[in-house]
This record gives sequence, structure tokens and C-alpha cells, in this order.
Amino acid sequence: MEGYVKCKDGLQCISEEYKCNGGDADCEDNSDESPDLCKGYIFSYFNELNHKMLKLTLRLKVKQYRLKKVLILLLKLKKTLLDNV
Repeated sequence: MEGYVKCKDGLQCISEEYKCNGGDADCEDNSDESPDLCKGYIFSYFNELNHKMLKLTLRLKVKQYRLKKVLILLLKLKKTLLDNV
């Protein structure tokens, strides 16, 4: 089937994009991440890591933004409470 590769054991197929992606093995026999198969895939491994790092960085920035908003609200609330004392 186009776009899929057979695992070495012949019992399973995975999407071509998961072959040598540097992540956890997708084939149950781990053949999709074997060093022999993945010799030419070092750049895709680093691209995958880079993509994951970018996603984590974006999540962190969103959380930082939300925390700043909460902090600003808390500071406004504190000021309001102190003004009413």
C-alpha cells in the first residue's frame, strides 16, 4: 500500500512518516528505528526533535501569557481591596 512500509516481522505496517522519525518505535519489533534502516535519516530525526521543541515552547509561552493575565488580575484585586480598607 502506498505511503506505508512493512515492519521487519512482516506482521505490521506503519505510515511512511513514522519510519526513522527518532521517536518511540512504531513497529512492535522496533524495526522502524533500527540503525541500519535509519542511516540516512539523521536530519529527519533532528527535524522531529526541533518540531517537538517548538511545540513545547509555544505551549510554555501560552501558559506564561495566561499566568501574567492572572497575576495582573490578582494585583488589581489587591489594589481594590487595599483601597477599600
